[in-house]
Amino acid sequence: MQIRYHSMTIHSQGPGVSAGFYVVGLEENLFPSQMSLNSRSDLEEERRLFYVATTRAESKLTLKLRYFAL
Repeated sequence: MQIRYHSMTIHSQGPGVSAGFYVVGLEENLFPSQMSLNSRSDLEEERRLFYVATTRAESKLTLKLRYFAL
């Protein structure tokens, strides 16, 4: 069995379900983006994208954040 990995942003994620998902970059002002905080509709779109990303994982979902900033 060959294991394949695809790297993409949640903004470019296509339809369908995958066996596992890694969602990285869950730091304040990075996700949701600081730019989306200026508009209620932009913030709602970021929330929707996060929901879609987390519900596409068929069996494993991993959420990652940094413990400290460089």
